Amino acid sequence: MIQLALKGYTTEELKGASDDIIMRGMRARDFSEKHKIDRHSWNHIDLIQVAPLKGSLKIYAGRLHCQKMQDLPVDPDAAITAEEATQLAQYCLNDLDNTILLREELAGQIALRMELSEQYEQDLRSKSDAQTAERIIALEVKEITGVHPQRPQGLEGKSFKYQVPEYISYASPQLKALLDKIRAVDFVVGDNVPFFFLKNWRVRISSKGRNLPYWHLHSSETKVMHKADADTLLIDRDVAS
Repeated sequence: MIQLALKGYTTEELKGASDDIIMRGMRARDFSEKHKIDRHSWNHIDLIQVAPLKGSLKIYAGRLHCQKMQDLPVDPDAAITAEEATQLAQYCLNDLDNTILLREELAGQIALRMELSEQYEQDLRSKSDAQTAERIIALEVKEITGVHPQRPQGLEGKSFKYQVPEYISYASPQLKALLDKIRAVDFVVGDNVPFFFLKNWRVRISSKGRNLPYWHLHSSETKVMHKADADTLLIDRDVAS
């Protein structure tokens, strides 16, 4: 966006370019090709990559108990007045305050990444924890073997079947049938959704029906209340993936 502003884009053109990034999720390479700009390596830190889990600036600011959280005061597609421009300036300044708040919270993580960047001669400052680990492990493997690890090639489109571990078994006829279906499915590398037959599958567990979508269980009741008493405990079991 800075490059386009320096290139002389009008405010309307800048808004369109911003929509390419935010609304249409255009990748950096495609954005550069469309707007005919070079992809520079800016000296910067992308805090959203360093911050844990996934969230917007407002979500992180709320978690950090920011002094003020504000939504955009005008419609993002509106042609703004001078008065609204003043409101937008205050909105942007508040976002900057919250960016500083997040930057201070991530000071330790950033310092670690700067140390690792110097040690491994790689810019790891804008990498997530997982990306940082992947890059370092790859460099360590190359140090030991002399070869940088590569992604396996030629697997796209190949099929395989899920080998069900011996410790997975069910008593319910419904779940036994479901496991047999999964055992028979041909998984294809690159196909993220092989379980079309699960979309409307319903399993009755105890006295309640459950929907079984692609990756986990959901209860199917619209609303329900469970109450603990002398004979009943409320227990939450959050099973790790």
